[in-house]
Amino acid sequence: MSAKIKNEWDLFICHASEDKEDFVRPLAVSLSQLGVKVWYDEFALELGDSLSGAIDKGLATSNYGLVVISNNFIGKGWTDYEFRGLISRELSGEKVILPIWHHVTRNEVVAFSPTLADKLAFRSAEMNAEEIVIGVLKVVRRDIYDEHPRAELERIATGEALRDLQEELEHVKSQIDSCPVCGAELIEKTMRPVASYGEYGECEVEGDFVSYACGYAELEGNTEHPCARDPELPTLADYNLVTEYQEQHSQWMCYARPKTEKAELVRLRAQPGKTEEQARQRVIDASESYLRKR
Repeated sequence: MSAKIKNEWDLFICHASEDKEDFVRPLAVSLSQLGVKVWYDEFALELGDSLSGAIDKGLATSNYGLVVISNNFIGKGWTDYEFRGLISRELSGEKVILPIWHHVTRNEVVAFSPTLADKLAFRSAEMNAEEIVIGVLKVVRRDIYDEHPRAELERIATGEALRDLQEELEHVKSQIDSCPVCGAELIEKTMRPVASYGEYGECEVEGDFVSYACGYAELEGNTEHPCARDPELPTLADYNLVTEYQEQHSQWMCYARPKTEKAELVRLRAQPGKTEEQARQRVIDASESYLRKR
C-alpha cells in the first residue's frame, strides 16, 4: 500500500464557488458513493470552524488534490490559496494534483499555470460523467477500482448526483466553441490584424481569430487553414509544381503554386535541390507528409 493511505482524506477538491452547484457538488457526491473519502467544504466543515484552518488541514491530510480549473477558478483568492498549498506539496516531491479542465482552453490554462498545463487532465468537454468519476476513482482509490467490475462501479455511482453531473457536462459541450468540421477543441481565441477597405482605401484593423486542435483556423469568419479531417483538404493535384534555377545559389528551387481555392488555404514551402528533379521530389515528399499530418 502507498504511504498516502495514512491520510485522513483520499481527495481534496479545489474549486471556485461558482462551479459548486452544477459541477462540483454532484461530482463530490458521486465519488463519495463509490467509497472515496472526499474533503469538500459541504461535507467537511461544521458551524464555527475556521475556514483557513480547515482548508490547511484538508490540504495537509488529503492524498490528492482535484483542481477544477475554470474561468471562475482562475484569479480567485481562495482557490489560489488552496492551489498554492497543493503546489507546495508537489515541489516537495509528491504527485498530488489531478486537474479537471472545465470549459477552458489550453491557452487559458497555460496563461494561468504552464506547469499545470503539462499535466494529463480530465476534460469536462470531452468526457461523460461516468468517465470522469470512475477515472478519478482509478487514481485515488485503485483498491476500490480493482475490487469491482466496471459495470458494478457504474451501478454504484448511479443516481441523482451523476445525472446532474451529466447534465452539466452536456451543457458545457453545447456552449464550448469547437471546430465546425470535426468538433476538435478550441486552442486559441484572440485578435489579429486584418485588412479592411473603407472610404480612404485599405487600412489594418483588429479581427477575431480562432484556431482549433485539428489545425482549422478562422479570421473574421474566413477560413485561414482547413481542418485536418476535412474531406476537401487539398492534395498535390491542387498545385502546379514550378521549378527555376537560381544562379546566385547554384541550385534549383521548386514552388507549389495553388491552382484551386482549397489549395490557396494551405501554402506549401518551396524546396531547394542540386538538380531540378531533386528539388521537385523534395516538394512532393515534404508536401505529402505535411498534408497527411494536418
